[in-house]
Amino acid sequence: MVLTLIEIIRKLLERQAIRRVEGGTLSEQEIERLGLTLMKLENKMDELKQHFQLTDD
Repeated sequence: MVLTLIEIIRKLLERQAIRRVEGGTLSEQEIERLGLTLMKLENKMDELKQHFQLTDD
């Protein structure tokens, strides 16, 4: 349940980031840093799912 909540928050953050990028309110450096952070978060979520033997079902 906790991982589900974290995944929902991650998706919301991703959507907000996309809106900010499309809105032109971020610098190139901020866009790069944001993209890397979101990728790291997604990778960590995948690691946790594997550790706890969870699936996306």
